[in-house]
Amino acid sequence: MEGTLSIIASHKKQIETCFPDRLKKEDAQITSGSKKMALLDSLFQFIMQGFVAGLPAIVVMAIPFVLGLIIGFLLRKILKIAIIAAIILFIITYFGLFNLSFDSLKDLVAQYGPIAAQYAVLILGILPLSVGLIIGVIIGFLV
Repeated sequence: MEGTLSIIASHKKQIETCFPDRLKKEDAQITSGSKKMALLDSLFQFIMQGFVAGLPAIVVMAIPFVLGLIIGFLLRKILKIAIIAAIILFIITYFGLFNLSFDSLKDLVAQYGPIAAQYAVLILGILPLSVGLIIGVIIGFLV
């Protein structure tokens, strides 16, 4: 073991004499890497041992993720139903059983548009917008 350490020390001295700038850069990278690891260690320690409003932090972080999974799953189901309804509406209008004009659509948008926008704002105000929610929606939509 002592022989290995002496070989490493002698190689380090050779590198210092040949490339003094390179060794300083490597030492700076090592110290900046240790600072990054210290930051990650403190973050993981907060997640595992911290409390937010009396609940463990991991539970507080998991709630938006699970909510996102549920929303993504429901969004996929609603999108399937909307696609089927649009196909049926297209077939009905093609055969002339239902007339679809821009005047009637304009009236519907004028009547129900503000109400729909108000409910959309209320729902988005309730949701805890976070990365966990977005990831949960994506996974829930795909699964």
